Amino acid sequence: MKSVIHLFSAFTSFLFFSSVFIALCALALILTTYLVIFGNFEKVSGPVVGIVFAGVVLIYNYNVLFRSSFQANSERKKWMLEHQGLLVRILVVAGIIALVASAGLTLNGIVFITHLFFISLVYGWPLKWKNRTVAFRSIPIIKPFLIAYVWSAVTVIFPLLESGSNLFEVEVFGIFISRFIFILALVLPFDIRDCK
Repeated sequence: MKSVIHLFSAFTSFLFFSSVFIALCALALILTTYLVIFGNFEKVSGPVVGIVFAGVVLIYNYNVLFRSSFQANSERKKWMLEHQGLLVRILVVAGIIALVASAGLTLNGIVFITHLFFISLVYGWPLKWKNRTVAFRSIPIIKPFLIAYVWSAVTVIFPLLESGSNLFEVEVFGIFISRFIFILALVLPFDIRDCK
């Protein structure tokens, strides 16, 4: 019984701390968008699914491994430091998947996802401003809105842009706004906690 519990614990640690779970959540939100707009999954794009899954794994692990965005004594950071070799291999595989998937995207899709990738990449970077070092993630007012924008854009606008949908339809706007509010509601309590 102890080996089953240990195996389950190891699996869940991998799932949550490697950011695979959060990448699966992004895919679930994308599939929800397809279902709401088209009523089925026929227009699901392999390149969209591939680049979003790989991109989430890349960005979340990069920010933790190389930008020290988590406290050194957190359980996640400890797990990541203990499994650094595995995570580097995951980053390499995710990078390859993202490159292969990007070959199947439209030019508009590449430009759109690049701006989201750039925002996500610099999110944890320390920036010099007025003789101070500041990161976007440390600015309380901006942080939750930036996260809500990126997640909403990745899970609503990007897949619909790639499917050739009219992005200016009321239904698309409604899904984007509802997704934005949903993500904002999830992020806001953590931002409030971080301000204390």
